[in-house]
Amino acid sequence: MNELSDYDLLLAVRKLPHILIEMMKKYPGRIFVAGGYLRSVITGDSISDIDVFTDTPILARACAGWVAQESKKKLIETKNALTIYTRPHPIQFIHRWTFKKPEECVQSFDFTIARAAIWWASTGTLVDNVAKTETPQGVWRSTCDERFYPDLAARRLVYCSPVRIEEAGGSMLRVLKFYSRGFRIPIDSLAAVMARTVSGVNYLENMPEHEAAMVISGLLREVDPLIDPDHISHLASHKGSDDGR
Repeated sequence: MNELSDYDLLLAVRKLPHILIEMMKKYPGRIFVAGGYLRSVITGDSISDIDVFTDTPILARACAGWVAQESKKKLIETKNALTIYTRPHPIQFIHRWTFKKPEECVQSFDFTIARAAIWWASTGTLVDNVAKTETPQGVWRSTCDERFYPDLAARRLVYCSPVRIEEAGGSMLRVLKFYSRGFRIPIDSLAAVMARTVSGVNYLENMPEHEAAMVISGLLREVDPLIDPDHISHLASHKGSDDGR
């Protein structure tokens, strides 16, 4: 594993909400920002949200509750995350997946361009014997995949086939998202993503192709309901079969 450049690390920290920085310093090494936020900061793309990971679901819930209370924003829970719509960017505390170390979190991402994380690391306590005070000391740290920068510069999607529990089709949807943003995927990575999608459904083997396609479409819609909220693709496919096309 490598590290982010000093400039990118500083830029990423500067763009974090103060309330999140305060929380990360309160729990050094136990809270880390990873994934799409760092990619967007480095490339200059728009930031959609900030994904925050912790070492336990309990800590994720506690932090999310505190941020919601302090920011006076509503807390929204899904099966994966707790989201607070703070400004300028929503903060998502991921509670479904937790990691003891930032490196473990980074290695769980499916594409190299998402494999980066930052966190606040404790370096001890400064003791003032005169004032009788103790001040925690620390420093910002980072880690990233060795291919993070090269693939990001080339806008190349390299799939890492991570060992993790996820919805079938999740990586395929991210391929579509990144492709629309100008990224390109090598054929071997695309094949691996397709294999992961199909392997998530073990009963497709003897199913007619059009039925299998409907099953996979349902899986993709389940991962991201907003991709086709009105089921237009489903209606279009039925219209095509009815009129002979």
